[in-house]
Amino acid sequence: MISRTKQMEETLDILIVGCGYTGQRVAKRFLGMGARVTATTRNPQRLAGLGAEIINTADLRKHVRPGMLVLHSIPPDGPEGLLDPLRNTARRLVYLSSTSVYGAASVVNESTPVDEGTDRARARLEAERAIAEGPWSSLILRPAAIYGPGRGVQESIQRGEHSVSDRFVSRIHVDDLAEHVEAALLSTISGPYPVADEEPCTSRDIAAFCARLLNVPVTPAGHKRADRMPRFANNRRVDGSSIRKALGIELNYPSYRVGIPAALSAETITANAGGQKI
Repeated sequence: MISRTKQMEETLDILIVGCGYTGQRVAKRFLGMGARVTATTRNPQRLAGLGAEIINTADLRKHVRPGMLVLHSIPPDGPEGLLDPLRNTARRLVYLSSTSVYGAASVVNESTPVDEGTDRARARLEAERAIAEGPWSSLILRPAAIYGPGRGVQESIQRGEHSVSDRFVSRIHVDDLAEHVEAALLSTISGPYPVADEEPCTSRDIAAFCARLLNVPVTPAGHKRADRMPRFANNRRVDGSSIRKALGIELNYPSYRVGIPAALSAETITANAGGQKI
C-alpha cells in the first residue's frame, strides 16, 4: 500500500483508460488528493469541467508517462492495442472486469472458478490474462451490477423496463466501486477478486422496493421493450468481502436499501442544480 506520507511527497500520476460512469468518480477522488489525472474518452465534451487532462483514446501513446497508476475500464470490444503504450510506463494497473466470467455459478467468492462457456466470458478472461501477464503490478476487480445516480432499477422501473423474476442479482454502488479502485491503485495486492455489496436480492424484491419509494407500479411483464432485454440472466449471489478485507475498506452502501435512496437523493440535488448526471 502506498502510504499517505509518500503520497504527500510525490504527486500521484493517474491514468483512467475509459473514463465513464465509474471512471469519473475515480478521477474526482484522486483530483481531491491533489493527483495529476489524465482520462481518455471518445467524447471529450462529456468530461468538460471534470478537472482532469482529457484526451482521446486514440492519442493515448502521446500522453503516457513513467510511473503512472492506471485504471483500465474499457470492455474487450474496445479499441485494439490499448495496453501497448503502457508496457514501459505503467507502474500499477487495475482492470474492471465483470462477474460474467463466473458463468452459471450461483454463489461466487474469490475462490470460485471461472467459466469460459460464453463468448462474453472468454473475451473478458482473455483481457484479464493480458493484463495479469504484463510487466506492471496488477489487480483484477470483477464488479457485480453497478448502480447509482442515474443508473439502476430506480431508473428503469420509471420507464417500465425493469426485470421481474426470482433470480438473484448482486450489485455494487458506483461510489463504493470507486473507493475499491482508489484503494486498489494504491496497493500492491494482485489477482482477481469479485466486488459486490452485502445484500444480493431477487429482481422482484428490488423492483418492489423501488416501486414503494417512487410510488410507481411494478409491471408484471417486466421489460416492455424488445431492445431493453435483461442483462443479468444469471442467478448469482456474489460475496465481495475478501477484497474489502484485503484493501482495508468498508462499504458506504452495504445494501440497495441504503444505496438506492442515496442515488435518488443525489439525482434530485443534481436536477435542482441544473447539473449533468454522471
